[in-house]
Amino acid sequence: MSKEEDRKFLTCSLEAYEKIKKKHDKEDEKASMHQWFSDYLILNLEKDEFLARYAPFIEKIGFQDNKIVLKDTKLGQYTEIYLKNNVLQCSLDETTNCIHTQFALALPECSKLAVKKSK
Repeated sequence: MSKEEDRKFLTCSLEAYEKIKKKHDKEDEKASMHQWFSDYLILNLEKDEFLARYAPFIEKIGFQDNKIVLKDTKLGQYTEIYLKNNVLQCSLDETTNCIHTQFALALPECSKLAVKKSK
């Protein structure tokens, strides 16, 4: 297989590209951008697969009002994950170290909680 055959091309928004480029330059500017980004995508896809195996009964529903909304099909309930005193809290059991808060920690929306909360 030639170099051209083992590559596909994607487009992204300028905002996404600038964030990717900034992260690439900060982490490893010597690595080629396309290889670094391919590795980054694979790592994040593997993270998603891990979450699906680790907690297949938990599903992210959305992000609203500075809370991550999850659905727990095992319990048949929804829960909200939010920051309280800079610690993630679960509205179902009011704890900080349940499977719902652990699941939320792996979501990109978790960083949005901190950003919104600090404003």
